[in-house]
Amino acid sequence: MVKAELNYNPYLLETSVKFNGCEPKINSLVKQYQSGKLQNWIARLPDIFYNEMNGYDFDLDFSGTGIDFDYLQASFDNAGVSRESVRIFHKNEIESAGRKSAEISDLLEWLENNQNRKFYFADFRETNAHLFDTAYSYVVVQGTLFDIAFDNVTVENVADINELEQAVLENTPILFYINEQNLKEFSRNLTDFLKRRDVGHEQLFFHIDHKLNRSQVERVISDSGVGCPQIVESPTDDLIKKYLEVYPITAYIRQAIGVLRTTLSKIGAVLQAENEQSISINGSVHQEIDRLVEVIQKLKNANEKIVQRDNFETPNGLSVVKNNFMQKIINWRTKKIKITNEDEAYRIATEFENDIHVFFEEFINQVHTEFHTALGNIRSNFQSVFIRKFQR
Repeated sequence: MVKAELNYNPYLLETSVKFNGCEPKINSLVKQYQSGKLQNWIARLPDIFYNEMNGYDFDLDFSGTGIDFDYLQASFDNAGVSRESVRIFHKNEIESAGRKSAEISDLLEWLENNQNRKFYFADFRETNAHLFDTAYSYVVVQGTLFDIAFDNVTVENVADINELEQAVLENTPILFYINEQNLKEFSRNLTDFLKRRDVGHEQLFFHIDHKLNRSQVERVISDSGVGCPQIVESPTDDLIKKYLEVYPITAYIRQAIGVLRTTLSKIGAVLQAENEQSISINGSVHQEIDRLVEVIQKLKNANEKIVQRDNFETPNGLSVVKNNFMQKIINWRTKKIKITNEDEAYRIATEFENDIHVFFEEFINQVHTEFHTALGNIRSNFQSVFIRKFQR
């Protein structure tokens, strides 16, 4: 079956793609985007996959978050590709940004309550306060009447873009409230926003007052350079919630993972150096500890053998000896002739008794042999524990 695979981890910025089980060629456009965010090339993705797969009509297995799956499906929908032509399956789902963010909060709480002598949590938290103690920004332009309630989000209401001249707006959602009074000013503000390098079309959201001609306003927005305006019905619209999760919250998780990994690496290096120094200084102590650990393990094994004495299992050699002894008795004179008189019966009984004595003597000798063999094995297996103990 013709199939493509797309795996994207937004928290580590890892992307892998396969076409019919094969990696993309060196000159594939996929190579240009694999180290960045999926959103940076998701609009081009349908065309790229079309060229790589020599057309549509293929299955696409996606591994990633639920929101990214929705973005992926929407990219093919917007490109006019039917869902029958490209059948997209959410093969493996990665936890949402909201869930990951909560897990990081839980981890920070655990680190505070379980501090390590080589990890000073207070210093770590202070050094990274800009990351862990700063709320996400949300800018509303000329919409002071909005009542916005988002957890860990700071809303900044501005009337003019000049108020944000010194602000960094990367990964910040910007909502324009458009009504009859600010329509002309809105057009100027939007144009000025689009000139900024830290503002992209995906950050811009528009709330159009119901008194305005919506189609006309959308046309004004498009003429300003925003091809597909994101029109919302409220300041807490699902489109804005998705943006917060995919951009600022995911960026926070990515940075937090980086900081935690760097800290872990530093602590690991310190502990490794201490361990190596300890081995060098206390080498004989470590050797004695290793020896004692080995002795203790052997004693545990020996004790287990003794503890299990009530569940004794007959060694295989003794079972064979017993079976041979029984078989000799069973097979004795199996082809004997019919006994016709008392003298013959007495003679056969005497012969049977003599043979039984011989069989039993052989049985006892073989049991002794097996017993001493097993005893030798036991001594061989456990004598090292006692020899080492008494030699010291």
